[in-house]
Amino acid sequence: MDREYGQPDGQVYVWNEIVNGKISGSYSLTEGLRYITDAWYLRGNDNRKFDLEEQKEREKYDGIAKYLLHGTLIEFNHYYNDTLIFRYPNKTVSVLILPEIIQPGGARQSHIADYNFDGYDDVAFSVADAGMGVYQQFTIYLYNPKYQQFYLLQEPEQNENAQCSCLCNVTADENKKELSTSCRGGARWWQDVWRFKNNKLVWVRSEQLSEIAQ
Repeated sequence: MDREYGQPDGQVYVWNEIVNGKISGSYSLTEGLRYITDAWYLRGNDNRKFDLEEQKEREKYDGIAKYLLHGTLIEFNHYYNDTLIFRYPNKTVSVLILPEIIQPGGARQSHIADYNFDGYDDVAFSVADAGMGVYQQFTIYLYNPKYQQFYLLQEPEQNENAQCSCLCNVTADENKKELSTSCRGGARWWQDVWRFKNNKLVWVRSEQLSEIAQ
């Protein structure tokens, strides 16, 4: 039945589901003037009909993120709070505090990599530095397979040869088993290279970068 001005009540669409060249089922919906109605799926092998319902719009993303790594559920927030939670397989729960997001409109980034080159992925979080916000300051948690827990990687001890005083813009070179950090001092960008010795970072060398670090 048509509405006034010749407008139809709805338009019906049907799609066939093709698997291995054969029709295995059919989808259908009716598009009205304002709504989608009468949506269903007809399964081919037994002609059973399933009604489909519209999924309501989800609430705005609140920044909560969860990872499952080595059987551990890791919970944190990209935007609004600094709480970090490790929920271990043995039911132990560790609640920690991550560095605050200082830059207006900034967001916490997350990273998974084998930072100490022991064959097990670790987890890290980074935020823009509190100064000009031109590099990322890292907080790294190393996974200890013996105890099946994550431990905070301590920043390297003061070294008069190192140019950076923080774990900034961290990158891991798996081939060379080296960890690199970079920062800006004045108008120059510097990179420090570190190796692990007895689970501690030991300075290897420093060099000036020819291009601005990203």
